[in-house]
Amino acid sequence: MKEHKDYLNYLKEIGINKTGIKFEFTYNPSKLKNDLKLYIDEFNKIINLPLKVSPRKTSKGRGFRSTIHNVLLTEIILNSMNTIRRYLANKKHYNKLERKLANSFISKLLTRDGTLDIRTKNREYNFPSTRIKIVDQDLKYLEDYKSILNNVGFKARIIKKYTSVTAVASFKKLIYLYQIEAFKNTNNWNKLLTIMELYLKGRRLNTYYRFNDLKKLNKFTSLDINKIYNLSKGTGLDWLCNKEKEGFVIRNNTKIRPIKWELTEKARNLSKNITNWKKDLKKLKKEKQIQDPNILLESLKTKFSNL
Repeated sequence: MKEHKDYLNYLKEIGINKTGIKFEFTYNPSKLKNDLKLYIDEFNKIINLPLKVSPRKTSKGRGFRSTIHNVLLTEIILNSMNTIRRYLANKKHYNKLERKLANSFISKLLTRDGTLDIRTKNREYNFPSTRIKIVDQDLKYLEDYKSILNNVGFKARIIKKYTSVTAVASFKKLIYLYQIEAFKNTNNWNKLLTIMELYLKGRRLNTYYRFNDLKKLNKFTSLDINKIYNLSKGTGLDWLCNKEKEGFVIRNNTKIRPIKWELTEKARNLSKNITNWKKDLKKLKKEKQIQDPNILLESLKTKFSNL
């Protein structure tokens, strides 16, 4: 409801009259019976404009829709998107604000025109392989998409035969896609949540879970790592040195033995994303009533999985 209210305010700021907007509330009558009046009353309190109420037996749930037919608004949106796309594509390096803009652009682009292609039967590595793909008939647009993706760390390439741009998505890139909420509220989002679990089942990536435990400690040593995870002598230190190279831990001191370590902001952000992802995945498994990630992923690949 708040998004619709904000939308009205933005339209007002650019001189578009709110009376030209049509509002509709759709709901499944079998799932929403006694609370219908509550939603209508809330709409009248916040928006207070004419509302069409449409019961639909095929609806999955309920939702408000606002529609406006305005040439000026259409031109503003299309021109601004073209301007942003060209601006981001022509930049070689992004500052902090430009990076946020690029993340938002990529997120909405993938949600609208992108797919998440997953191969779980990789003959060479016997490990899931994932690619993102964006389809567009305009070759210049594809060139721009390629540049923007490369600027945020992907290695994108254009496939002219299929009028698309593709890029391999490693686990770190999957974390990035999750963080910017690419594919949100689509079946590809569900596939993203599921494939992340398959990656984290791998022996090397599985240790990322440790950051959730270590963030509770201010500082820790390799002996702490060995004790917490029942590792043999030297294993904890090897792991810490590897994670130091990846930028996840730093040495708090080097003169006192054993060396004390602490997590970097990068590790804390990864821990936060993993925690949030686990909640989203749990919700998805409950909705689909499937716990095995392999079976869940296959069900999401089927023709009617997003209905």
